[in-house]
Amino acid sequence: LFQFTQKSVIAWQTLYHRCGNIIFWHIQPHLSVFVQIRADNLLLISSRKVFESTFFLFSREESTYMGAEDTVFNKLDVNMTSKFVGYTELDVENAKVLAITKGNEVVNNAVAGEEIAVILDVTPCYAESGGQVGDTGVITIGESTFEVTNTTKDADGVILHHGTLTGDAIKVGDTTVTTYNEENRKAIMRNHTAAHLLQAALRETLGSHVEQAGQLVNANAMRFDFTHFSALTSDELAV
Repeated sequence: LFQFTQKSVIAWQTLYHRCGNIIFWHIQPHLSVFVQIRADNLLLISSRKVFESTFFLFSREESTYMGAEDTVFNKLDVNMTSKFVGYTELDVENAKVLAITKGNEVVNNAVAGEEIAVILDVTPCYAESGGQVGDTGVITIGESTFEVTNTTKDADGVILHHGTLTGDAIKVGDTTVTTYNEENRKAIMRNHTAAHLLQAALRETLGSHVEQAGQLVNANAMRFDFTHFSALTSDELAV
């Protein structure tokens, strides 16, 4: 699989997208390769065809291939967990700062103006997943404010809030009040619903072979990628 992947990337790579520690290569119309760098030092590779998936596990420590470099995720406590409660809660009081990352380093504190990522034990912010962008919002620490510009998660589901601190400082162990941007979330949800409706319409019009092959959903737009045997005709687009 490594040999096949390397050759295919050189010859066929048409799209590269990296989100956190997940790498996606679209090699051919009906063949993709997913590489996921897991926090437990395993490299998960999935070769995906339209109706078939195969999974392989390799030790990242024994390979110099993709993902062998050190990442900030490997420096986090492997027992660290963060709980998402944003389906039912708009804000969370008394959320505790478990970790702070700055660039490729885990730090104990940060000061105003620094771009960092904050990990809380519980959060209402939805993390970027499946093509849907993460929440924005605000984390308040006393007189300081952390503007969340994006929310992501690592391979183990630990949620990271990305942004810039204003005010004084933030440190591990601080107690916070965290709120997501409700209007932004609702706009994303509307476009997410539109993606599901579009998929249903495509399957009804083109056939049950239509499968989702990727998507982008944010507050302003929705893009839906799908598998089909040819370009859509004018009649199909008019349905």
